[in-house]
Amino acid sequence: MSRLTDSADLARCRLISKSFNTLSREAWSINLLCTSSRYLKLREIRSLSISDFWIQSCWRRSDILALVSSCCEECLVKNAWPSVDGLNPLPVLTSITLESTRLDDEDLSKANHCFPCLQVLNLIGVGELKEPKILLFHLRTCRWTLVKLELNCIEPKLLALETTLLSDFYLSLWKANKF
Repeated sequence: MSRLTDSADLARCRLISKSFNTLSREAWSINLLCTSSRYLKLREIRSLSISDFWIQSCWRRSDILALVSSCCEECLVKNAWPSVDGLNPLPVLTSITLESTRLDDEDLSKANHCFPCLQVLNLIGVGELKEPKILLFHLRTCRWTLVKLELNCIEPKLLALETTLLSDFYLSLWKANKF
């Protein structure tokens, strides 16, 4: 097997192999001593659920989104402060849930680029968003637990809101003639 230099591949190997995970976190590349079929299994993760220890993770950014392979379709991230720095676009990812996470406006903007085919976005207990902008053209479902919502929609085709906790709401529609 050839040398691995992709940090996402390295992260997936850490996820699958407990013994590999105990190796140094500073490794930038590694020579795999496994069959190509085993390596291909690492790349075929379709659904991934990641949870961190919140008391520690709320104070440090995590590269856990790098574990999401280019083949992954669904992802659940809990109790983390995920970083999107250096994250490659994931065109197969169609569903992501961020639960009890910290997410900055800049990270959400980068996620718009990295998840171009996202259809389902669940933001449950997400903190630190001040002026969030969601620009996902394939988005069909967005669930977001919040109390205040200011929504600016440009050329909406469908808008469905279920807002059980919402107390403050502002809605602006632009070019809604097909709505």
